[in-house]
Amino acid sequence: MSKYRNGFVSNSSTSSFCIYGCYLGDSDSNPNNWDALIDEISDKIKNTDLEIHHTEYGAFVGREFTTIKDNETGGEFKKGVTDKILEILPDKKKEDVGTVEQAWYNG
Repeated sequence: MSKYRNGFVSNSSTSSFCIYGCYLGDSDSNPNNWDALIDEISDKIKNTDLEIHHTEYGAFVGREFTTIKDNETGGEFKKGVTDKILEILPDKKKEDVGTVEQAWYNG
């Protein structure tokens, strides 16, 4: 018998997420301007369905799979996210966009 867990899984020492999008790290910005880059991207995505998750090591821009609309196919979802990311982050390539899964152990 298989067991499945639905929803967000967390405890006091770990956190995780999964989005369709891209990673931004040190190679995307001068580390001294990291906060400015995060602010700039946050402003650019305000009126979109994209979101940004950032840590002290980098940032992830994309859209959660749970936000797929009833009338939207998986292909439409991926294309829409890719097109928006390439529009707001012109240095990124189509190959930079995909499923991003991250987990951190904080213990």
